[in-house]
Amino acid sequence: MKKVLQSWPGLNEADDTAIAINNSFNNPLGYRVPDKKELWPKFLSAKRSEVARIFDKWKGKPRDRSKPRDYFDDLP
Repeated sequence: MKKVLQSWPGLNEADDTAIAINNSFNNPLGYRVPDKKELWPKFLSAKRSEVARIFDKWKGKPRDRSKPRDYFDDLP
């Protein structure tokens, strides 16, 4: 993951690329799926908490941890 982040190109926030990146993080983190804890490791090797941390860092703002992450909270 470190190599990917280091080689990541600079983005123009108005670009559709930013929306695609946002949604690629938001879908697995926020979309309500039954048995998410069971399904997560079948499709993603990174821990959910690590993906969430990187997503929040990429967005540049901390998440309100007093409530569960919701899909619609992180839409652009």
